[in-house]
Amino acid sequence: MKTNAEIAKEIDNIQVTLGNDEGRKPHMHEISSFLTYKKVTVDDKLLTSARLLSDFPKDDLVPTPTNLLTHYKLKVTDLDFDESFTDFSEEKGKSEFNNSAMFIGLNISNTANSQELADQKDDWYMFHTDETIKKKNSKSPKLDSNMVYNFVESHFDDSFDGCYITDIIKDTIDSNSANIKQNFFISTPSRRKKEYMSSNDWKVLSEAEKLEYISSKIGRYNLMHSNITKMAETLFKTDQNKKASKKNNSDHFDSLEEAESQVKKNRAKFIECANIFIQECNIIKPKHLVVYGEDTEWALLRMLDIDAVRQNRKIVDLIENHIEIKHYSGVYSIANAIKEGQRLLHAVNHNQSAIAF
Repeated sequence: MKTNAEIAKEIDNIQVTLGNDEGRKPHMHEISSFLTYKKVTVDDKLLTSARLLSDFPKDDLVPTPTNLLTHYKLKVTDLDFDESFTDFSEEKGKSEFNNSAMFIGLNISNTANSQELADQKDDWYMFHTDETIKKKNSKSPKLDSNMVYNFVESHFDDSFDGCYITDIIKDTIDSNSANIKQNFFISTPSRRKKEYMSSNDWKVLSEAEKLEYISSKIGRYNLMHSNITKMAETLFKTDQNKKASKKNNSDHFDSLEEAESQVKKNRAKFIECANIFIQECNIIKPKHLVVYGEDTEWALLRMLDIDAVRQNRKIVDLIENHIEIKHYSGVYSIANAIKEGQRLLHAVNHNQSAIAF
């Protein structure tokens, strides 16, 4: 296995052809990261959820994110990305990379492709203290509780420390996942009707049956294969309803033609994101894919609609055997994040389908 610094360099060398409306193309070190931190340690050892369970055995005693940092005498900036991870001369940079899992979110939820803000951020800042967006000369960065939850959720022990973390949709910035689901035609099934197919059942299906199953569960339209005009009509109608009801939405379409243009752009985006995802997997060579939340899970399954993905058997195996955990923004407490971390570790330890590249 390659070193941390070698893997980070290879990831950052991936050419991102996607860009914002101004044409700026982000670098990988702006839109992905690794689960490594400056100094989240106690007694010179990594602070883990298992340690939290030992120190706070009852749920009602578990502190809030702010109190947790205070209790262990940690600073907000201790959750920053550890730059030594990418340094070829540092011990951490020369250490063997951990490919136990690759963690996946849905899309970028901040202004990653804003040049002005990008200049104010450290490399690989994503999924760390990004909400602080450490502005130049900021003396007291604000704590982002979600980043604490993410750390606790992914660090029940050190099994996933240093693992790679990224988003499926690389260049669409929106903290409202409903907009992403609408614009990319990613629909999750009704909770009352949701029926997850077991991995054993899934394996016996033919490729055609798998695609039919996915289409039946995810929604009426398929971004990759459905009629563009019909999708645009649905998108335009939904958008106009939101506009009329004054519901928050990032953009509104002035015409059906504009909506159709957006559908075409999003189809091209999704294909390019899939191509980047393939490169990420080939570099990281993860044993497991861990996805944050149902929306991400169903977006990941949509990758199976893309020829380049289906042609790579190992990546198909990764997708088919993925592990879904709650998104860290939806755990709402340290106690819940600990439980989710336990569930993740149990799922990985009992998943017999670790992929070998």
